[in-house]
Amino acid sequence: MITYSDSFLDFLSRSKSKIARLLYRAKYLDYPSYRLMLTTDEVNYLSLRADGNISYLPADRQLKYNEDGQWSRQGRQDGKPAKVIRKLFTKKALRFFKDSDFEGFANSYKAKFSDNLSFQIRAYSDIPLIYDMEIAPGGGSLNNSCMNGNGDYLDIYKYCKNLRILILLNGEGALCGRALVWYLEDNITLMDRIYVVSDFMYDLFIAYAVDSGWWHKKDYRSQDDKDVFINEKGEEVIRHFVVRTDTAFSSYPYIDTFTYGDNGSLKNYEGGRFTYANSDGTRMGEYWDEIDDCSLDEEDAVLITHGIHSGDWTHFDNTANIGGQVWWNRDSGISEVNGCFYRVEDTVWSDYDTVTHLKSDCIWSDVHDSYILKCDSVLLDGEIYHKDALNDLQRA
Repeated sequence: MITYSDSFLDFLSRSKSKIARLLYRAKYLDYPSYRLMLTTDEVNYLSLRADGNISYLPADRQLKYNEDGQWSRQGRQDGKPAKVIRKLFTKKALRFFKDSDFEGFANSYKAKFSDNLSFQIRAYSDIPLIYDMEIAPGGGSLNNSCMNGNGDYLDIYKYCKNLRILILLNGEGALCGRALVWYLEDNITLMDRIYVVSDFMYDLFIAYAVDSGWWHKKDYRSQDDKDVFINEKGEEVIRHFVVRTDTAFSSYPYIDTFTYGDNGSLKNYEGGRFTYANSDGTRMGEYWDEIDDCSLDEEDAVLITHGIHSGDWTHFDNTANIGGQVWWNRDSGISEVNGCFYRVEDTVWSDYDTVTHLKSDCIWSDVHDSYILKCDSVLLDGEIYHKDALNDLQRA
């Protein structure tokens, strides 16, 4: 039977990692499956170490006790969390786990020993300063964030009263992690995507959110699944939110979750005029198709200058250019003749041909009570005939 120290058992009970939950349940639930999955053939008597390693007793050593009844350090060894924990599983059982499962355990374990790190919640007005802070050494998602050093783009955050930012600092005051925190309807506080310099710090942020009674993004490492959250009860929830805030600024950030919106609002679901998915300070939707009610790429956008939609932007496919005048191509003020568009006043309808012609190409015929093409007209005894009709008369 695997034996844990009290401190190690306490850690297992609190950790949300898949491996930790299994090891904790195996301690108290005598399921046959656990006996088949776990083994003490290599290690046993696991305990915490303040340096973030796991202390264990190899299987070929005998456990010794100090005078106070505590486990002696004699014969014990230390190892990295994921490596040691793998030794508790049989070879067959290891096939049912991914490397990411053991990585998750290790990150959760490391997070417990981050005593030199501290959290702060900063006001919305400080957010641009946070994005321009010195970042602690390391890699991670924080160093790869496209908005680092772009505080000038963040006025939409700076003036949003529904927003705060949770930051993680090391002992030297360098930034180790950050996450936007939104204050939403129904008294919901939501922690957004998390950026950190080391993966184990994700667990610190999640633990902070859970302890605070906040919601957090389920996929907290990416911009995906913008409407899937874990609520304060630990339940998965799909929810759409609207944040009412000023959106009229000269530049804009890439926004992970509240990526969409209209004038005066941000949303975590598709729709609306604007999309905040650029990292160059711009947003999509500056060109809005008022006719089809959708966003336009700049290269496709055309301003209508004449007709019922004069002053509106639309896709160039929806327009007709008539002598430098831009019309909506279904405007009642224009007509199509042989695949080209003209102003209605420059065209005429021919009852004889049952088609629209250019007025300059036509002549009025009293005989036919209709416009006909000049090229098809014949003058006879002062009357204008269509040549086909005159031929019919002559044959008669």
